[in-house]
Formats: sequence, C-alpha cells, structure tokens
Amino acid sequence: MLSTPLNLLVACLKLYRAHFWVFVGYSAWLLAPMIGMSLIVEQMPEQNLSDYLILALTVVQIVLSFWMTVCIARSGSLLKNNQPIDTAKLCKEALPYVRPVFLVSVLQILIVAGGTLLLIIPGILFWIV
Repeated sequence: MLSTPLNLLVACLKLYRAHFWVFVGYSAWLLAPMIGMSLIVEQMPEQNLSDYLILALTVVQIVLSFWMTVCIARSGSLLKNNQPIDTAKLCKEALPYVRPVFLVSVLQILIVAGGTLLLIIPGILFWIV
C-alpha cells in the first residue's frame, strides 16, 4: 500500500532532521568552486585568463553538483534503510551515475523550454490577432 503524500513528507522531514549534518557535509562540497570563482572575479584584472578560469570553475561546479546530488540521494536511501554510510565507497559508486543524471537534466530543460514555447507562442499569436 502506498503512503499518503503527507506521511511521505513527514517521514522525509524526520530523516532530514535526524541526519542533518550528513546532508550539510555533502552540500558543503559545492562551496569550494563557488568561493574560488568569487575570489577570481574579485582579485584578478580583466583578462582572458580569468574568463577561462571562471569557465573551468563553472564546469567543475556543474559536475560536482550532479555528483553531490547522486551522493545525497544514495545516502538518503541508505539512511532510510538504517544501513551504515561508507563515504569513500559511496562517492566512488556515485561517479558512474553523474552522466545519466546530467542527461536527464538536459532532457528536463528541453521539455520545460519546449512547454514554455508552446505556451508563449500561441499566446503572442492570440494577442496579436
């Protein structure tokens, strides 16, 4: 039997509260590229090198965010089943899933953009005509 949405939400909040620092620890990894990018923007003069460094840090941040998304989802599953978390093993197991998560995100962006165009273009046509 399926849980109601309210029961699922309450269970998720209890899990999150019980293991708050685990999730914060994984999310903290996303701060490193962001801090590096802000330091580069503030400290370096306007040059092509700073643009390339910002681009590289942006790519690192995107890959790291997908990797941390997989790690957080896997750790949530392990915590729900009361299994211990081996962070080194979990991080290694998460790497092969980065590409599929990226592809799903690209498909999601395309679907949302297509739906937005299907909403806006007829709206403009009806407005003009």
